[in-house]
Amino acid sequence: MSKPPTRADVLEAIRETVADGPGEYRLPDFLASIDWSASVRPTPEVAAMLGRLELWDCEYREGDMDWAEFQTKLGSLGESVVV
Repeated sequence: MSKPPTRADVLEAIRETVADGPGEYRLPDFLASIDWSASVRPTPEVAAMLGRLELWDCEYREGDMDWAEFQTKLGSLGESVVV
């Protein structure tokens, strides 16, 4: 990602994650695409959202939370994205 992610970018990644389900899990690709070394950083709100996403992604992938709990947490980041 050449520009810092916006809130809309994060919400779109969440929508896609929820819509695709656990069989097409691509959130790690989105998180890995963020260039934290860039001179222009995400806003504090977006950085906090990304931090929570990274934590929850890790917990989900390590089996510390199931898909339903993961979806609930994703939905808590703002707009109602859990379908």
